[in-house]
Amino acid sequence: MAEINEVNIRKRKTLYSEIYEKVLGDTMAEFSPYQKSVDLLDDFFVKFKIPENLKCQTISGILTAMCQTAVTSSQQTAVNILLESDKLDLEAQKLQKEIDLLANQIELAKAEADLTKERIKLVKAQTEAELAKKPLIEREMAVYDDNLRVKEAEILKDLASGYLIGGVEVPSGLHQAVMNKIDLISNQS
Repeated sequence: MAEINEVNIRKRKTLYSEIYEKVLGDTMAEFSPYQKSVDLLDDFFVKFKIPENLKCQTISGILTAMCQTAVTSSQQTAVNILLESDKLDLEAQKLQKEIDLLANQIELAKAEADLTKERIKLVKAQTEAELAKKPLIEREMAVYDDNLRVKEAEILKDLASGYLIGGVEVPSGLHQAVMNKIDLISNQS
């Protein structure tokens, strides 16, 4: 409930007074049951020619009881309206908090959706980058394979050269292997 302090108490008293005055005024208004009862009593006293002193005693007793009932009822109604107003205020505050919470959840969901869209863009970009790397990787592997074949050919050539420098005849298989490696390098380029 609202914080209890002097200003709040004054506001609530003022509100109670306004409500009470309105309810009591409506209860005693021209076409209210109270006024209709007073008019009906006056009609009975005239119709049955009741003496004035008995009329005064009777009407003052009846009107006193009716006024007490009207005042008590008006006070109770004012209190009930004030309490109901408090309940409605609390319910309104509760609903506003729920609305704020839902609004925050909607904003969070929108932010998550935006983040998901950006993640999708990132994954697509990464996929495209990986696909773009594939030919480069294949070319690099081909260069590496070419370098291996060149190295093999050089080793075989050096071996054949070693035979020739030593005055030994190069074995025919070695000579053929060097030529095959050179052909492989030429065909791959």
